[in-house]
Amino acid sequence: GETIVYELWKAMNINVRKKTKVVINGRTYIPDLETDHAYYEIKTRNYSTPGTCGEKILGTPLKYIDIPKVTGKPLIIILVGFKEYEAIHTFNLFDDMSSDKKHVIDTYAAMGIYYLGASQLWNMLYEGYY
Repeated sequence: GETIVYELWKAMNINVRKKTKVVINGRTYIPDLETDHAYYEIKTRNYSTPGTCGEKILGTPLKYIDIPKVTGKPLIIILVGFKEYEAIHTFNLFDDMSSDKKHVIDTYAAMGIYYLGASQLWNMLYEGYY
């Protein structure tokens, strides 16, 4: 997943770096990717892995919650493969969500944390909107 997103950024001529360390209150965080404008945590799952590992994406904002405020850069959680499918069809992270879930997603956004499907990146590359 990280390699796919990394290569998409490179294809868009975006300066991207892997595994940049962010130290906050003595704790080291290592988001998967960084560009000049944001940090990225990439979550991937193939279509045949059973179980509840997809729920990990729901806790990612809490783990990295301080990065946007401390660094001044947003954190974008990019969902690849079945993780994106789950976000859409199981967790309703992009639309058709309850008012409480929308409130939480909007709160994350106000803090500089966003979910993004990898297909949206592909569309940006394909359509030339970058």
